[in-house]
Amino acid sequence: MSHSPSTASPVEPQRFAAIALDSFGTALLTATGMPTDRARDVAAILLEGDLLGHTTHGFALLAPYLKEIESGSMQINGDPEVIADKGAAVTWDGRRLPGPWLTLRARSGRGTRG
Repeated sequence: MSHSPSTASPVEPQRFAAIALDSFGTALLTATGMPTDRARDVAAILLEGDLLGHTTHGFALLAPYLKEIESGSMQINGDPEVIADKGAAVTWDGRRLPGPWLTLRARSGRGTRG
């Protein structure tokens, strides 16, 4: 049995402006009740993952995040709890807050001391 070559043209992936994706992600997260500053941070970090080619850590996580927020598994308000502060290292309980937001806080030094 012979197969003829496909004449269908490959589907071109859709492209979107990064600023539009950032706004879209922020809007979805704020619609859950997440404070705007946190939603902006989470969307920006997820978008950065995609832009750097780490698609497993990009907007692919947005739908699961929304489900976790809806179910109450991910918290949208509150702050991490400082478990230990040893000067050079601080240990937090992230209290099920969004990981990208916690990472930005840790990286910037905001709220990291006990």
